Amino acid sequence: MSWEDFKKKGYYIIPVSMNEADKDPRTGLYENWIRYPGFQWFAENRACDTMNHKVFQEESLLGTFSGKFEFVSESLIYWAPDDEARRPIPQYQDSWEGHKSLSADKFPYGLISPHPRFDYHTHYNQHAKWLWEVPKNRVLINGNPYLVCHINTETAAQKGIADGDVVRLFNDRGSCLCVARVTNRLYPQTIHAYTSSGIYNPIEYGKYKSWDKGGSINVLTPGRLIGDYVPAMAPYSCNIDVEKVDPDPNYGQGWEHILDEVDKQQLETQRPVRTSAEADLLFGEKEALYCKEAI
Repeated sequence: MSWEDFKKKGYYIIPVSMNEADKDPRTGLYENWIRYPGFQWFAENRACDTMNHKVFQEESLLGTFSGKFEFVSESLIYWAPDDEARRPIPQYQDSWEGHKSLSADKFPYGLISPHPRFDYHTHYNQHAKWLWEVPKNRVLINGNPYLVCHINTETAAQKGIADGDVVRLFNDRGSCLCVARVTNRLYPQTIHAYTSSGIYNPIEYGKYKSWDKGGSINVLTPGRLIGDYVPAMAPYSCNIDVEKVDPDPNYGQGWEHILDEVDKQQLETQRPVRTSAEADLLFGEKEALYCKEAI
């Protein structure tokens, strides 16, 4: 589409295809695209024919108060006119904990903690230990799998941190030990570490704000929500500082002996043998059968 045609029409429909016959077997790309995007029905003023339509929407209208795309949200004006965190017109606002907040004087670095790349939320990182072998995920030092954090080369030089050093990320909420990966792939004012470590392992159990060596970055993030009317967390509104430290001198994660005792107990515990027929009994019937046998 030319610029003149775009100005005249006012919109451009990005072509997509759902026809397997149009796929190039060599490249896997669709060559003869079918123009069937999600809001074509709205642009052409006809009834919605895609899955995004809701039952409360009128035919040929969107689910907004006006039934159209809104630059000013009329529903926010109606339901939350005084909400400073989510205004009817989207605009930039300084965070209540960010590079311009008072806490930045004490904790000058912003923590970026996105979803993990090497596991699924908190799953697997504790029990699928082969994931610890991924160099950008964890580094084993003295038997403990330290989470990897990324620090800018300029920041690392100022702090005397070298690639592979154990560092402490901290603020007034807590402290977390990580292994530093020095890189130019982020700004000097930010530090990157994946969230959802799946391991919380304080060095001194029972001690308030004990340093965590399991990689639980969430000990640093705020519990405050985005706004009074927005029930969503704000993990990126988090200021921290960083310093080089020594790794924990105690070997391993510290709870291996507990797991060994649990395994031993499970192996030594005598359990009654159940048949497959008994396993299929409904709840209640099984208890009744055991009571009858006891009599």
